Amino acid sequence: MSVIGNVDKNFIIKSTLGKEDVRWLSSNDEAFSIYGLMQDENGYKRMDTELAMSISPHFNMLSRMTSGGRIVFETNSPYIAINVKAELMPMSHMTYLGTFGFDIYEDSGDGFKYLNSLCPPENCIEEKNGYECMYDFRTPSVRKLMINFPLYGFVNQLYIGVDENSYVKKLPNHYKDMKPMVFYGSSVTHGACATRPGNCYPHIVSRKTNIDFINLGFSGSANAQKEIAEYIANIPMSAFIMEYDYNDCQTPELVRQKHYPFYKIIRDKNPDLPIIVMSLPITSTEPWYESRQCVIESYEKAKANGDNVYFVDGLTIFDGEFYDCATTDGCHPSDYGFVRMAKAVLKGLKETGVIE
Repeated sequence: MSVIGNVDKNFIIKSTLGKEDVRWLSSNDEAFSIYGLMQDENGYKRMDTELAMSISPHFNMLSRMTSGGRIVFETNSPYIAINVKAELMPMSHMTYLGTFGFDIYEDSGDGFKYLNSLCPPENCIEEKNGYECMYDFRTPSVRKLMINFPLYGFVNQLYIGVDENSYVKKLPNHYKDMKPMVFYGSSVTHGACATRPGNCYPHIVSRKTNIDFINLGFSGSANAQKEIAEYIANIPMSAFIMEYDYNDCQTPELVRQKHYPFYKIIRDKNPDLPIIVMSLPITSTEPWYESRQCVIESYEKAKANGDNVYFVDGLTIFDGEFYDCATTDGCHPSDYGFVRMAKAVLKGLKETGVIE
């Protein structure tokens, strides 16, 4: 137990130690629905390994971080536990919960709402192989749950613990009968620096619209590679949200060279697809103004062709009162910043006809 846990019991991370009625189920069990992730013998991943490795081993590492992953099910268990076998990567500007923790949402009839978090214990880094924790509902009831995977963790195996006398069953037709939205971008789309997984803006957009999604945000590596554009172009999707210019914005000419060709590969394969083009979310114009202009040029070219495309101006996303609260480190959004981003994307989805 941490020192603060001795003072305030609300900081204690509960575990199943001492419980004799826990039934552990692999996340591969047919009772669970997994969204936003693939799986192989090494664990969960967000895209094809062969393709990721063809770009670089570093890119493959990023693709194995589970941002956007979700597990959905129904249960009447009075508690939920997780036992996760994972490689943990602590970061100084993110919480353990945001980096390699899980959070729980419950559908009470009006969509999934935040319920609580499954926080990594303080000693999890020393343990190295993962961790185990639980959340006690206090009162037994039938619950429809969604647990979000970590934003930056490598989840090799996941087990869900429930009361041995309870049931767990699949939730069919959870999302709207639509193809998923696909988000592509930098560390911003990847999830830095949300305090917990569900606060990353693709999650917020998905919960608000009840549309499934795939997160293809890659920290420091959204460089508009042709291979990734071709990969995305072949994913069945209802909308594409493109947050590309951050990782190349130090040299705006790269943005000018690559932004429209990347867009065009996806557009040629999907001529009627609603596409939202976003420029770098920023709180000041320098030194990013020129790369923003490159994105605008790309958007205007697409618009002139009659494409179903919408521009989200990153310069205005955080504009207004409390703009200085919108980032954690002057670069990556805070939870408040992610809410502002989600609202901007939701407006774009409405303008392009994806939602009413």
